[in-house]
Amino acid sequence: MSKVSTLSQGAGILTLIDEQGLDLEQVQKIRPYLVALAKGVRNGELPDIEIFHALVEGRAKVEVLKYVVDFDKLPSVPDGWTILPDDEQLPNRIKGQMEFDAKKIALHLDEGQKEGKVIEGNKLRKKLKDVPVYGAQLLDFYLANPHLIPPEWKVKAVFFWGTIYCDANDCLYVRYLCWGGTEWRWGYRWLGFGWRDNNPAAQWTT
Repeated sequence: MSKVSTLSQGAGILTLIDEQGLDLEQVQKIRPYLVALAKGVRNGELPDIEIFHALVEGRAKVEVLKYVVDFDKLPSVPDGWTILPDDEQLPNRIKGQMEFDAKKIALHLDEGQKEGKVIEGNKLRKKLKDVPVYGAQLLDFYLANPHLIPPEWKVKAVFFWGTIYCDANDCLYVRYLCWGGTEWRWGYRWLGFGWRDNNPAAQWTT
């Protein structure tokens, strides 16, 4: 479907919505449809108009999709790397299964990263020992569900200190999530390098 055709059909659906004279309650019902419509205009795949009618008439309802991140599961391991043993990982890292909740994910900066300061990764590792950091399982989850990544993270490299890796030369690394200009991707940093104010750690918060 061409972009012009998609926009034309999308405008037609919006006209239909306007003609329905929906009240606030009905608008709330069709909100998921409007989100799907906005995405469809971008990718050329508009949602079925029957879904719209079913929502308005109460013949369908929207169930909130829940995600669970398993922090006991082994995260992705780059070729040639291993994951440090549990007793060498940060002691306060998140463990177990956790239902994904964006409100419980915050970005942590150490004082050594603020106001233009730079802190070495090995020193930062020691200072993070009491911080409830997320592991690379959350990084893998975000890459599989990029629509859940906060857009404000595009100007940062967010590190997942709950998983520290080791290469064949015993060099230690932490993986991070970043925006590559057209898509989200992961990278890594050696702990001998510096961490700045745009290199926060993903941490659990209440």
